[in-house]
Amino acid sequence: MTTFTMIKRLAATAAVALSVGGAAGAQPSPPPTQAQMQAQADAARDRLYKELGVTAAQKQKLTAIENKYKQIVRGRYQAFSKKYPKATPAQQQSFMAEMQSIAPKARAESMAVLTPAQRVKLKKMMAAQSGNAPR
Repeated sequence: MTTFTMIKRLAATAAVALSVGGAAGAQPSPPPTQAQMQAQADAARDRLYKELGVTAAQKQKLTAIENKYKQIVRGRYQAFSKKYPKATPAQQQSFMAEMQSIAPKARAESMAVLTPAQRVKLKKMMAAQSGNAPR
């Protein structure tokens, strides 16, 4: 799992917790805006970096990796949307499989930036989050 993916999961979890936390019978809150989701993802990433002890130089490298893969995904999504404006479920499924094949590359590049101790700590955090923490 890439740092970017972990951050997205943390942000999604935070968004769900915020939306579920309202009082019973209260009006449902509107879904978060793109800016709010980005702010949540940024805050989650910053907390993660702090907990891992990521240096400024590592942050710079991780940001470059994140931006690289955002551009790749965005470009492929735009090309897919242009080619298949009314994509069938099979076409969508194929596209999703292609997108999922990008994740291991991004993860490997991101993990290579971290020190061995940071990688161990991140893996433990990810295992704890998924419920597979070592006992």
